[in-house]
Amino acid sequence: MPTEDKDIAIKIFDRLGQIDGKLSGLEQIRQRADDAYDGSKKAVRMAEDTDEELKELKTTLKWGVGIAATVLVPFILFVLNFIFV
Repeated sequence: MPTEDKDIAIKIFDRLGQIDGKLSGLEQIRQRADDAYDGSKKAVRMAEDTDEELKELKTTLKWGVGIAATVLVPFILFVLNFIFV
């Protein structure tokens, strides 16, 4: 094999090695992108769950304030009645 052909073959194999290395890097990038996508799906699910829990908490607080007001207002009026009368 002439020297020129060997040099060309070496260049070709070198280039193929570079391409293979880049393809390997692309697979790692794809894996990271897949992991990020899975993480984002999990975050969205958690946000939706938190939103539901906050709605339930808001409803509970409304009921609690309503019941407390119903109990406290008559008691305060009763106490004030004894103080000022």
